[in-house]
Amino acid sequence: HEGRAAIRYNGKEIIKGNYWNQYVKAHLFPKDDTYERRMHEGFPFIDNTALELGVFDQRCFYQAFDEFENQNIDKSLVSDNLIVRIFAVLDRRVGKRRLISMRNFMEDQPPVFQEIYAIRVHHEGL
Repeated sequence: HEGRAAIRYNGKEIIKGNYWNQYVKAHLFPKDDTYERRMHEGFPFIDNTALELGVFDQRCFYQAFDEFENQNIDKSLVSDNLIVRIFAVLDRRVGKRRLISMRNFMEDQPPVFQEIYAIRVHHEGL
């Protein structure tokens, strides 16, 4: 069965999505350079727009985790898949020094990634 997926923190769903949204909200996608990719790939193209609209499901999490698990942390941190990047920034292999150095480019990152990063930095006491 198809279902939903979410990342929760302190009782709040930071990101959430479900299978149904892939069809119901498809018309809300901007007609930009990623539009064709979104409409024709087996798994939705996961960027900030997809996460904001909730246009992903548990299969996207499984696929993202598979990608994350089978490549080094450096590749995961620059992945096109925002969920992979989120998994990477939560990974303990990204230490305090790396987290500090990431501050320099955080303003260029999507809001949900910034929120996850801020949670991790907070828990590292930085």
